[in-house]
This record gives sequence, structure tokens and C-alpha cells, in this order.
Amino acid sequence: SVARLAAHLAATGRGTVATPDVPTTPTVADVPEMPAGRYPATAAQSQVAFLDRLAPGNRAYLTQSLLTLHGELDVDALHGAIQDLTDRHEHLRTRYAFDEHGTLTGWIEPALRVELARHDLREVPPWMREAEAGRIVAAVTGAGIDPARLPLLRWCLMRLGTRQHRLLVVEHHYVHD
Repeated sequence: SVARLAAHLAATGRGTVATPDVPTTPTVADVPEMPAGRYPATAAQSQVAFLDRLAPGNRAYLTQSLLTLHGELDVDALHGAIQDLTDRHEHLRTRYAFDEHGTLTGWIEPALRVELARHDLREVPPWMREAEAGRIVAAVTGAGIDPARLPLLRWCLMRLGTRQHRLLVVEHHYVHD
């Protein structure tokens, strides 16, 4: 096994290998954070904005994911992780609007308090829970997202049982550009 080979190499003193000075690959920690402020939109974002002007309220640029989670869930830890993710990634705190010259512009906000909508469906009769969860999904996904106002992501947690949850994430396409 690899463990036995490693132990043998360590015991015989042949377990260390000198490596030449090789440049290291940058990590996320090496990338500077973009400060809050105003930035030009990408060409792809400008195309989406143009199409949105042709058909306002079109939900074609909204993406949804529905995850089923089984087991114990620390909801506060989940909320905290989502908040940490948002704090770390400025594109999750960026809104988009046309400036005074009619140019689509992104504004990075320094902070955003993340909302995690919570729906406890344990009191709903078991034969009606799926239908109620479907109604909630339809309501959350049916509401548009205005790119000029944060957040561009919506998080919704539904508790169907003691150890069963569904996490719905709805996001505007701009989050990926």
C-alpha cells in the first residue's frame, strides 16, 4: 500500500526528495479583491440587458437549482456559509443598471446581508407537503429579479421533515458573467 511504502521510505531516510525552485501556482488567496465601486459590464452582460429591454420581465435569464438535503441540518451554519460566500465573492454583491450615458454598468456593493427564506412544512399534512413545496418553488421562481437591485440570488429553505430539507437557489444570469 501507499502507506507502507511511505513508512518504508521514511524509515530508510529515502523519503525526502529535493525539489528545484518551481514557481507556485497562484491560489484564490493571491487574487486581490475588487474594491466596491463602479465597473463596466461585459459584452455578454450588455447583450442580456439589450434583450431584457426588448422583452422586460422575461425569466429566460433566471436559473434555478433545487437541492434535496437528507440528514441533520444546522440551518444557522448553512446561512452563515451562504453569507461567507457572498462576503468573499464580489460578483454576488454586484448590481447592474444603465448609467447616465445609457451604458450598462456594474456596481459592487461593499456588503450585502443575505436572506435565507425558511418554510417549515412539517405541520402540513404529509400528503400535501409536496404540493405545498411546489407552490413555494413556483412563487419564488416566478418572481423576477431586477438586476438593478440586490440581491441577484434568492435562497429558500423548505423543511419537509425532521431530517429532510429542500434548498432552492434562484439567480440572475449576471451572477455567472
